[in-house]
Amino acid sequence: MSEDALRLRLFPFSLRGKALDWLERLPNHSITTWDELADKFIAKYFSPGHMAAFPDEILAFKQEPTEPLHEIWERYRTMVKEFPNNDMNEAMIQQTFYRGINTTNQCIVNQLAGGNFMKMSYDEVCDTLDEMADTSSAWQSRANVPQGDPTVIHLHKELHDHGQAIAELTTTMN
Repeated sequence: MSEDALRLRLFPFSLRGKALDWLERLPNHSITTWDELADKFIAKYFSPGHMAAFPDEILAFKQEPTEPLHEIWERYRTMVKEFPNNDMNEAMIQQTFYRGINTTNQCIVNQLAGGNFMKMSYDEVCDTLDEMADTSSAWQSRANVPQGDPTVIHLHKELHDHGQAIAELTTTMN
């Protein structure tokens, strides 16, 4: 079997979701070489318009109003992975995520970081938030007390206590 034929046979196993659906909808025998497949795939998923819009979409990243932290992180990671050549360094990617989340979640990620999220390395950020996303059952909506992980429960209580202390100080100052 030629290298070209082997690539054509194995390529479908590297796809999921919409990309796999697209490939399966192509007419039988419409692609006969690896170069044809690569050209069609690139034209479909990496068109110049699509490529130009992606950095703007990443830079404009914002948390949805009711979106839990683990879902925000998963959505953001997916967005960044979909456009690997985005000319953003790791510090920019990290900062864009931090700016895109609300202040409650900024407090949570700062607590996860031991004080300052932006002082963590990008690899540490990814490891920490990926682990948090993997145990998403512990991360209910901000209105609920997290279930499961004692560290998460402690962080939730600590954040709640800080919020109460700030409210009391604000009342005292007024």
